[in-house]
Amino acid sequence: MSTIYANEQWWQENGQAWVKEIEKRRNTHPLYGIQEIVLSDYFSHIPKGSKVLEFGAGFGRHAKYLKEIDDLEYFAVDQSPTMKLAYEQYTGSLDNYFLIEPRDRLPFPDNYFNVVFTVSVLIHINPEHIQNILRELQRVAKNVVLHFENKYVEHAQLAYQDHGGCWMHCIPELYDLPVNIYNELSEEQDLYTVQLNPNSDYLFDMSAIEMGRLKVAGSYLKKGLDTFEGEVKWRQERLEKVEEENRTFQEELKRCKECLEKVEEENRINQGEIKRYQELLKVAKNELKSVGSENVLFRISLIQYKDLVNESENRVALLESKEKEFNNYINTLNCELAAIKNCCSFRLLQKLWNNRMLVALWKTVKKISK
Repeated sequence: MSTIYANEQWWQENGQAWVKEIEKRRNTHPLYGIQEIVLSDYFSHIPKGSKVLEFGAGFGRHAKYLKEIDDLEYFAVDQSPTMKLAYEQYTGSLDNYFLIEPRDRLPFPDNYFNVVFTVSVLIHINPEHIQNILRELQRVAKNVVLHFENKYVEHAQLAYQDHGGCWMHCIPELYDLPVNIYNELSEEQDLYTVQLNPNSDYLFDMSAIEMGRLKVAGSYLKKGLDTFEGEVKWRQERLEKVEEENRTFQEELKRCKECLEKVEEENRINQGEIKRYQELLKVAKNELKSVGSENVLFRISLIQYKDLVNESENRVALLESKEKEFNNYINTLNCELAAIKNCCSFRLLQKLWNNRMLVALWKTVKKISK
């Protein structure tokens, strides 16, 4: 597979969107109508059974009406897969359609087609590639090669950066054969024809008057469209401004929604935290309540303990008092005992007691002696 350049890649990727773009342009560009009038008139007057090839058929704008011409064998080639899809949708058929690789040899024998033509295609071909492409078109053509392309320029030049590059070519310099230029058809494009043999059946013979009227009609129509466009321009500008304001509003709304979603998410998180803290607070309250109950019990126990202590202290004091009284009583008794011991009566009794002991001892001895 050959290298794909930027201009080729753009068309390979964006072909399907081109249908709407052309339909939009048709409303303000008379050129499209002029192209279709000229081509339909030309192909309606060439010999029956002629084979024609459109190089760069795109989505099939010309294929759709050229296929309606009786006894005209229409063929199409294009290098864009997305254009192929658009072509099938627009024309309803892929008969005689060939998807090709960019800049490759065409899949047809020499002199296979009576006419080969392009419409607004060469503008999308890089100047370094166009010479070989035109040689290939000339190879498969038998009678005429026809180009509806840019206005005549003396040298190739880059016209726009759009679509990977758009170039204006000096088409007559690209052929070794004479090139006829019809510049009276449109203010935007010229028609170029290359006659490959003297067969007059395929000559482009639209009269100068017809071409002039087409150009004049196109010019008036273009001016009318420009005037109309000017009259409605302020509406368009207002609409664009409203659309821009709406886009800004939508972006702001989107941003607000994102902020709201963020706040709601934070709120959900906070609600979860609040719930968790409430549960912790509930547990703490229960614990505090339990501690309070325990504290009440402790206070009651403390009061009871203090009462017991007071009672014990009172008992101790009472016992100490009684102990003191008892000690005093003992001291009194000891004093009295000492007094008794020191008195004569006690001594006498003591002696008598001792005598009793002697009597008892004597009686005992007496019994033993018996």
